[in-house]
Amino acid sequence: MGGGSIPSRKGLGAVMAAWGEERDLQELNDALEMLEARRLHRDPSVYLNPRVDSVFKHIFGVDDSESGSEALRSLLSAVMEIPPERVEGLRIRNGEIPSDSDDGKSIRLDLLVFLSDGTKINVEMQIEGLALGKQMKRILYYLCRLYVVGLKSGFGYDTLRPTVSIVFTDRIYHPDDEEAVHVYRMRCESKELTDALEVRIVEMKKANLEAGLSSNDRLAGWLCFFEFGDRKEVARMLSEKDAAFAQACHRLDTLSIDDAEWVVAFEREKALLWEEMNRHYMEHHTEEEVAKATVKATAEGKAEGKAEGKAEARVETIRRSLALGFELAVIADITGSSLDEVERIRKEAT
Repeated sequence: MGGGSIPSRKGLGAVMAAWGEERDLQELNDALEMLEARRLHRDPSVYLNPRVDSVFKHIFGVDDSESGSEALRSLLSAVMEIPPERVEGLRIRNGEIPSDSDDGKSIRLDLLVFLSDGTKINVEMQIEGLALGKQMKRILYYLCRLYVVGLKSGFGYDTLRPTVSIVFTDRIYHPDDEEAVHVYRMRCESKELTDALEVRIVEMKKANLEAGLSSNDRLAGWLCFFEFGDRKEVARMLSEKDAAFAQACHRLDTLSIDDAEWVVAFEREKALLWEEMNRHYMEHHTEEEVAKATVKATAEGKAEGKAEGKAEARVETIRRSLALGFELAVIADITGSSLDEVERIRKEAT
């Protein structure tokens, strides 16, 4: 299968024409188009997507009290199925784990949490569509690296602490199972070898809106928050459940009124979708097919880019002329635009 990459999204139409509009590929493209439409026309009834990793970290990675984030404690208690007191005193730490050799691989965790008993928890938000086998290889690498980090020369192995990876995924790996959380440990046939290493996969798509809003099940509530929390009305109802949900929804609200955060979150979400589309290309086509489609896409992209650049420059000229108080007819004449277009841009600016 092929290496290389598609240079930009400008020539997406050419690529799809060259390779055929496969169903899952078309769905990814539709998602990108919808995302771009949301960026250009912000719906006042919609928040940022809490499943985007940058938004997720802002909501749950803020330690603004002595005992840690209320929202994070509630989330961990629900997903790990442990009493809330076990996550009291949690500490959020820097998720950067440097390479252990000159040519080794460093890793960056979304959230690295230490419980009071020393248990290490890596909390990840993954909305890429990786197959479980590929996902698990990366998860295990992160898990093992985190397990041994901090072990110093001269100290016994009994100082190693239990390590857990919690991965929230946008994909359903177990379609025949209604359970949203699946737990993986090291086992020897029917016997558990150790509980020192554990992986918990959380399938967010199994969220149930009614259960999340009406029941006292905290896990159902958090799944509802991730899957439907970008709707302001849903977030408002969730915020009434308890202090933890109120904290998470308040942070999401604060982020969503920040123009800069909208740009960061949308660009991140778009990048993740584009990476998934790119990965799909590489996995399903030969290097020769990729090369041919890339050449065609690049040519198409250059042509589109020039046209878009001219159009953007013209619109910017109209906006500046309006700001200077020029008459609409004069602006239309200078820019070669219709009066209707100038009037539309004037209304958008007011």
